[in-house]
Amino acid sequence: MPKPVILLVHGAWNGPDQYAKLTGPLREAGYEVLAPRLATIGDKAAGKTWKDDAALLRETVRPFFEDGREVVVVAHSYGGIPTAHAIEGYEVKEGKAGGFKAAVYIAAFCLQKGVDLYTATGKNYLACMQKAEPYSGVSVASPGDGTPRSGRSGY
Repeated sequence: MPKPVILLVHGAWNGPDQYAKLTGPLREAGYEVLAPRLATIGDKAAGKTWKDDAALLRETVRPFFEDGREVVVVAHSYGGIPTAHAIEGYEVKEGKAGGFKAAVYIAAFCLQKGVDLYTATGKNYLACMQKAEPYSGVSVASPGDGTPRSGRSGY
């Protein structure tokens, strides 16, 4: 049986490059490693939410599931939110080839179904958050100056 594919999901403050020191050794050990840039990060992130990130994660692993491969997902920080939603309904099941075999959360959000980050924080905006319209979520602001960080929205 082949080794599982490793899907690394970054948080809001870093991109997939945060895993640079990890991807090489994993590949040398024979693992296929994926570390996509979340949709809510970068120049094209305006209006994107965790739902777009969850869809991106599913699309990233879809070809592996179609080939009957199992995926272990490792999520950090904000990455736990879209990871939890991406996994739902795509778990490895007896008699079915392919799917998410395991999820590892490293200092990551793991919210109850139907609870967003705003609700989880007691419906208070944290210092690093700003209200984002038209989505009723929040966006991350630059630490200390209150201006939105480029390309981060919809938590």
